[in-house]
Amino acid sequence: KDGDKYLTEAQKVQKEIAKIRADGAASGAGDKDIATRIAAASKPMTDKAQQSANERLKIEVDYYKKLTDEVKSGEKLMQSALSAERSAGLIGEVDYFNRRKTLSDNALVDQQASIELEIEEIKRSGVAQKDKASQIAALNNQIAGLERERVAIAQQAEIDIAAARRKEIQVLADESIGIQSTALESWHKLALVKDADYYENAAKNNDDYWNARVELAFASYENETRYALEGSQVEITARQKLDKVLRDGVTERELASKNALASA
Repeated sequence: KDGDKYLTEAQKVQKEIAKIRADGAASGAGDKDIATRIAAASKPMTDKAQQSANERLKIEVDYYKKLTDEVKSGEKLMQSALSAERSAGLIGEVDYFNRRKTLSDNALVDQQASIELEIEEIKRSGVAQKDKASQIAALNNQIAGLERERVAIAQQAEIDIAAARRKEIQVLADESIGIQSTALESWHKLALVKDADYYENAAKNNDDYWNARVELAFASYENETRYALEGSQVEITARQKLDKVLRDGVTERELASKNALASA
């Protein structure tokens, strides 16, 4: 009897069933009577075994949930450090968005791995089959959600990186036109260039500047609406920004042209 304490709950159930069968056969009980005795005797032990299995599974599930929370917390800290580097000017925009995507993607992969381990633990557990099915279905839904999140992060990173590269190009273009405009302004103040030539060249520099701005605005619109539906808030906001650049360009070009004509 002392050895029973070393048996698993399942082994105890099997031992009790074997004893009932032996006692029933010895007493000449019928199969139906023996089956009734087995059902009555095994139910409390089966319930106890089920409870024990549920308790063990809860410990394992809690471990994997804690692991997932630690992954999320770790990613949050690394993202904060990355943002600090960006704010301090230690990394460029393209590098920032690339690294941000990598951190987010790695965290989601780790979360998915933790959930998959949790699923395997549930499959191995002794909990009721219907409980297994519902828990596994819920976890598979979580995995599907993580996969959708990974796609969304990749798409947004693609948009952000393209925008950052275009911004760098625009900055270089603005600097080039700014140098030309500053030089022209200096020549005009020193009377090294006639008024008519000054305004004509100023209008040309202004035209070059707005040509570059408009080209960038169209490229930005296409980039920002890459994964957006027409008429969605994302598409409407991007179109409004494009329209503003086009309107500003028309106004500034007309003003520069008037100045050039007035000085001729």
